[in-house]
Amino acid sequence: MNRSYSIGRFALFVFLCLVVSGCGKKLGEVTGTVSYKGKNLKNGSVLFSGSDGVEYTTNIDESGQYTAKVILGDAKVRVTCIDDSAMVNYTKALSAASRAKDTKKIPSPPRGGSFSLIPEKYNDYATSGLSTTVKSGKNPYDIDLK
Repeated sequence: MNRSYSIGRFALFVFLCLVVSGCGKKLGEVTGTVSYKGKNLKNGSVLFSGSDGVEYTTNIDESGQYTAKVILGDAKVRVTCIDDSAMVNYTKALSAASRAKDTKKIPSPPRGGSFSLIPEKYNDYATSGLSTTVKSGKNPYDIDLK
């Protein structure tokens, strides 16, 4: 194998690695607190649909805080917050009833068919009504859900 061919393949490899890793994307840091009816959420996710069409996701911690790296520009926002313990308990009860083949013991699904602790509209970019503009550096963005 000749040396120029090896150098060319190496250069192509480095270029592809940079493209795949998103090298060159300018990101800002979005931080804030998520609350619903004045109380901080204790879990969940904040998702940003960036100006590049990519979804940037971060978790909400137990104090309601989140931090995300998002591409610069306008971003739509959605929030999820699931009652994990209710979902697990429902799934276990449904599984037990199914194994017992006892249709009388099948649990009723949650009201509205969802385990969400916040209105479902906040889990959809089209209906959440949430958006922000991400700039270089730190971007405070508190989310107060009603």
